[in-house]
Amino acid sequence: MLGFTKVRLFLVYLCFCRGNCAYSMKLPVMGDRVAWSPQGDFYVVLMNSLVQIHTVASGEVSGKIEYGSRVNCILTTTIKDSKQVLVTGGENQKVAVWDMDGVRLCEWSTQDDARVKDMDCIVVENQTLLVTCASNGKIKVWNLNEMIEDSTKAPMTVYDAKCRLTCVLIRNSPIEQTKVDEETEKTAVMSEYESEYEVEKPRKLVKVIIEGADKKKIQKKKPTKKSAKKLHKSI
Repeated sequence: MLGFTKVRLFLVYLCFCRGNCAYSMKLPVMGDRVAWSPQGDFYVVLMNSLVQIHTVASGEVSGKIEYGSRVNCILTTTIKDSKQVLVTGGENQKVAVWDMDGVRLCEWSTQDDARVKDMDCIVVENQTLLVTCASNGKIKVWNLNEMIEDSTKAPMTVYDAKCRLTCVLIRNSPIEQTKVDEETEKTAVMSEYESEYEVEKPRKLVKVIIEGADKKKIQKKKPTKKSAKKLHKSI
């Protein structure tokens, strides 16, 4: 796995589309992953079995976590009262929750007899749901708020993917789109010479219906000699 040995923080000015390096910091060992806190005031660096929590303002280490085994995944999220926490999982088959000072709040075993490969979380109605996947194919959903209060609780649900998993990702369910009437639908069309978008007016469809008409009768017939003589006499 490729890693990095230095962390650089850049201040990006969107109005000028450029950025300046605020500070640079050399890591003690090769880094594997970086995670930002939800409020953006902390960032976490994963270095094999070492996890360091840094403040964005100064870059100083606010918390340090040293494991006896490799840490495979980290993430930051919020729990009740909008408190920011760090969640770790790794080779010891356990999930741990830490505050931003590196103090452990709780830890529990996934009971999979397999290492935790990856995890993700989502906040739904003030409840933080944590999803973990193990190398044996088991996917489990945990209520993080409840696990902090009682780490012996069982997972909310378990799914066996029956394959070797390496990553997991939570996706929100798509919102059902309302049906739009085709007659009143407006299409934004970009002007050929302007960068602004113009609204094209809906086009009206006109249908002509001939009732009780036969196709053979409607078709024009070529004039015959008899019809030409009758036309000449009438004139």
